[in-house]
Amino acid sequence: MSERPAIEAIDDETVEQARDQAAAAQRVIVKAGTNSLTDTDSQLDRVKLDKLVSDIMTLRERGKDVLLVSSGAVGAGKGLIDEETETVEESQALSTVGQSHLMRHYTQSFDRYDQTVAQILLTEHDLSNP
Repeated sequence: MSERPAIEAIDDETVEQARDQAAAAQRVIVKAGTNSLTDTDSQLDRVKLDKLVSDIMTLRERGKDVLLVSSGAVGAGKGLIDEETETVEESQALSTVGQSHLMRHYTQSFDRYDQTVAQILLTEHDLSNP
Protein backbone atom coordinates (compact mmCIF):
# COMPACT_ATOMS: atom_id res chain seq x y z
CA MET A 1 0.00 0.00 0.00
CA SER A 2 1.55 3.30 -1.08
CA GLU A 3 1.40 6.30 1.16
CA ARG A 4 -0.08 9.46 -0.33
CA PRO A 5 1.89 12.64 0.17
CA ALA A 6 0.51 15.02 2.75
CA ILE A 7 -1.12 18.19 1.50
CA GLU A 8 0.93 21.17 2.53
CA ALA A 9 -1.05 23.58 4.66
CA ILE A 10 -0.94 27.29 3.97
CA ASP A 11 0.36 29.22 6.93
CA ASP A 12 -1.93 31.64 8.77
CA GLU A 13 0.06 34.70 7.68
CA THR A 14 -0.39 33.85 3.99
CA VAL A 15 -4.11 33.29 4.50
CA GLU A 16 -4.42 36.61 6.32
CA GLN A 17 -2.53 38.45 3.54
CA ALA A 18 -4.85 36.92 0.92
CA ARG A 19 -7.91 38.00 2.93
CA ASP A 20 -6.55 41.53 3.27
CA GLN A 21 -5.87 41.76 -0.47
CA ALA A 22 -9.36 40.48 -1.28
CA ALA A 23 -10.95 42.97 1.13
CA ALA A 24 -8.99 45.85 -0.42
CA ALA A 25 -9.83 44.93 -4.02
CA GLN A 26 -12.00 47.40 -5.91
CA ARG A 27 -13.17 44.85 -8.49
CA VAL A 28 -14.44 41.42 -7.49
CA ILE A 29 -15.06 38.56 -9.90
CA VAL A 30 -17.61 36.06 -8.63
CA LYS A 31 -17.63 32.64 -10.34
CA ALA A 32 -20.86 30.73 -9.77
CA GLY A 33 -20.58 27.10 -10.81
CA THR A 34 -23.45 24.84 -11.76
CA ASN A 35 -23.47 23.09 -8.37
CA SER A 36 -23.82 26.40 -6.55
CA LEU A 37 -26.95 27.23 -8.58
CA THR A 38 -28.76 23.89 -8.81
CA ASP A 39 -30.21 21.40 -6.36
CA THR A 40 -29.50 17.66 -6.18
CA ASP A 41 -32.02 17.03 -8.99
CA SER A 42 -30.25 19.50 -11.33
CA GLN A 43 -33.12 21.95 -10.99
CA LEU A 44 -32.25 25.61 -10.78
CA ASP A 45 -32.39 26.45 -7.06
CA ARG A 46 -33.96 29.89 -6.64
CA VAL A 47 -32.94 30.10 -2.98
CA LYS A 48 -29.28 29.60 -3.90
CA LEU A 49 -29.52 32.05 -6.79
CA ASP A 50 -31.25 34.68 -4.65
CA LYS A 51 -28.59 34.28 -1.92
CA LEU A 52 -25.85 34.74 -4.52
CA VAL A 53 -27.51 37.91 -5.79
CA SER A 54 -27.94 39.18 -2.23
CA ASP A 55 -24.23 38.60 -1.55
CA ILE A 56 -23.29 40.40 -4.78
CA MET A 57 -25.46 43.37 -3.82
CA THR A 58 -23.79 43.49 -0.40
CA LEU A 59 -20.43 43.81 -2.16
CA ARG A 60 -21.83 46.55 -4.42
CA GLU A 61 -23.16 48.42 -1.38
CA ARG A 62 -19.58 48.35 -0.04
CA GLY A 63 -18.45 50.13 -3.19
CA LYS A 64 -17.08 47.10 -5.04
CA ASP A 65 -17.36 46.60 -8.79
CA VAL A 66 -18.68 43.07 -9.26
CA LEU A 67 -18.47 40.88 -12.33
CA LEU A 68 -20.50 37.68 -12.20
CA VAL A 69 -19.24 34.73 -14.24
CA SER A 70 -21.98 32.13 -14.20
CA SER A 71 -22.16 28.54 -15.25
CA GLY A 72 -25.40 26.67 -14.82
CA ALA A 73 -27.06 26.87 -18.24
CA VAL A 74 -26.66 23.13 -18.91
CA GLY A 75 -27.86 22.34 -15.38
CA ALA A 76 -30.85 24.63 -15.78
CA GLY A 77 -31.62 22.98 -19.13
CA LYS A 78 -31.42 19.51 -17.57
CA GLY A 79 -33.90 20.62 -14.95
CA LEU A 80 -36.35 21.72 -17.63
CA ILE A 81 -35.96 18.83 -20.06
CA ASP A 82 -34.93 16.07 -17.62
CA GLU A 83 -32.49 14.49 -20.06
CA GLU A 84 -28.92 13.36 -19.53
CA THR A 85 -26.33 14.33 -22.11
CA GLU A 86 -23.94 12.00 -23.84
CA THR A 87 -22.54 14.25 -26.57
CA VAL A 88 -21.23 17.79 -26.85
CA GLU A 89 -24.14 18.61 -29.13
CA GLU A 90 -26.66 17.44 -26.53
CA SER A 91 -24.96 19.57 -23.87
CA GLN A 92 -25.08 22.54 -26.23
CA ALA A 93 -28.80 21.97 -26.78
CA LEU A 94 -29.45 21.85 -23.02
CA SER A 95 -27.35 24.98 -22.61
CA THR A 96 -29.46 26.78 -25.20
CA VAL A 97 -32.66 25.87 -23.36
CA GLY A 98 -31.20 26.58 -19.93
CA GLN A 99 -29.52 29.92 -20.72
CA SER A 100 -32.77 31.85 -21.14
CA HIS A 101 -34.19 30.18 -18.02
CA LEU A 102 -31.09 31.12 -16.03
CA MET A 103 -31.07 34.72 -17.27
CA ARG A 104 -34.79 35.11 -16.51
CA HIS A 105 -34.14 34.11 -12.90
CA TYR A 106 -31.09 36.38 -12.61
CA THR A 107 -33.19 39.24 -14.01
CA GLN A 108 -36.00 38.60 -11.52
CA SER A 109 -33.59 38.36 -8.61
CA PHE A 110 -31.62 41.50 -9.49
CA ASP A 111 -34.90 43.37 -10.13
CA ARG A 112 -35.49 43.30 -6.36
CA TYR A 113 -32.52 45.69 -6.13
CA ASP A 114 -33.46 47.78 -9.19
CA GLN A 115 -30.42 46.37 -11.01
CA THR A 116 -30.32 45.69 -14.74
CA VAL A 117 -28.49 42.57 -15.90
CA ALA A 118 -26.76 41.82 -19.17
CA GLN A 119 -24.95 38.83 -20.53
CA ILE A 120 -21.91 38.31 -22.68
CA LEU A 121 -21.61 34.86 -24.18
CA LEU A 122 -18.01 33.89 -24.82
CA THR A 123 -16.76 31.54 -27.49
CA GLU A 124 -13.50 29.64 -27.76
CA HIS A 125 -12.36 32.33 -30.23
CA ASP A 126 -12.90 35.05 -27.61
CA LEU A 127 -10.69 33.24 -25.14
CA SER A 128 -7.92 32.26 -27.55
CA ASN A 129 -7.70 35.71 -29.22
CA PRO A 130 -7.78 38.30 -26.42
